[in-house]
Amino acid sequence: MSAKLVAAALKNGNFQLSEEDRWIYQAVLDQYPGDLCGRRTLYLNMLQRYFPHKSRHDLVEHEKYCDQYHFAREQRRILISNWNENRRDFIQKAVLTLAEACAAHAMEDTLAKDRRKQQELCAHLKAKVLQWRAHQEEVARLEMEISAKRREKEKEKEKLWKEKELLQRAEKKKKV
Repeated sequence: MSAKLVAAALKNGNFQLSEEDRWIYQAVLDQYPGDLCGRRTLYLNMLQRYFPHKSRHDLVEHEKYCDQYHFAREQRRILISNWNENRRDFIQKAVLTLAEACAAHAMEDTLAKDRRKQQELCAHLKAKVLQWRAHQEEVARLEMEISAKRREKEKEKEKLWKEKELLQRAEKKKKV
């Protein structure tokens, strides 16, 4: 029994035994199995033989004190065990939550990088398309200029041919 409990029991006026007497008390209790019929009466009678200077009432009070002490120790053990279990569960949940958050963050980073790469690729392709379109427009403009020059040359040729023809006819008319 702890010194604090002994001091508390003495403060409350509970009957206490010396350390040697407590050892004898526990040895007598341990002699009688828990499932023995009439166990309490038997060990109280035996304790009165070992402690003739103590009244039966004092022994019963000490028994109550011991029961309370053992109950409190068991409750403390259960409380600490539950606390440890709850703490372990909490830590496991916290670690799992942290791992999920890290995975989600990594996924978001990956998605953001992919989005940036896609945007860069789109911008690059858009620039190429604009460049190709400008080139196509330039080609179309040049083709139109060439076509216009050809038509102009053809008109000029036709005009010259018609003039030549008119001159030949006029010369033939003069000859005739």
